Amino acid sequence: MRAYARLKFRDKMHLRDVQAVKLCLADAKEELERMDYYHSMYRAGQADKVTASSVGVPVLASHCPNCNHSFESAVMRFCALCGVQRPNIVS
Repeated sequence: MRAYARLKFRDKMHLRDVQAVKLCLADAKEELERMDYYHSMYRAGQADKVTASSVGVPVLASHCPNCNHSFESAVMRFCALCGVQRPNIVS
C-alpha cells in the first residue's frame, strides 16, 4: 500500500501548504479505507468459494444400476460393461 500511495501522490510530495496536506491526508485515508473494504469483500468471497467446494463432494454408487457390475476404481464415471454413467448417491 505504501507503493500505491507513493504513485498516487507523487506529484504532491513537496507540498508546503498545510491545508493542501490535510486534504491529501484525508483523501489518502478515504482511499485506504475503500481499498480495505474491497479487500475484505474479496477475502469473504474466496472463503465462500472454499466452503462451497469442500461441502459438495458427491458420493458415487459402487455398482452399476443397469447391469449390477461393480466399478473397479473410485474415479470411474462409466460402467465398463454397459457404458451407463455412474450415478451419485443422494444422502
